Amino acid sequence: MGSQLVVPECYICKSKAVVQITIQITKTPHNPYAWLERAPLLLYLGYPESGAGDARKAQRLATAILNMDEIGILAKKETCELVASTDCAITASFQNFGGGA
Repeated sequence: MGSQLVVPECYICKSKAVVQITIQITKTPHNPYAWLERAPLLLYLGYPESGAGDARKAQRLATAILNMDEIGILAKKETCELVASTDCAITASFQNFGGGA
């Protein structure tokens, strides 16, 4: 008769959220918000290296947007499409994220 593993409900919810965000990332891999959203969830679930990697990916994408290099243009386009804004002003919000301009 072994002992039964009890998994906290918040662990299950966060695991499901990671799956949903991962699906979003596969559809729009240049969206820094998705990477940044998944990072703390991975940390909570016990994957600190993956969480740090996601945070770093978000930072690199945000910096690319600020620098308006090739990946930055694609990242801005994907992010703006997600928020359905024709006059997307995400560059200003990324200045607070850690990239400077």
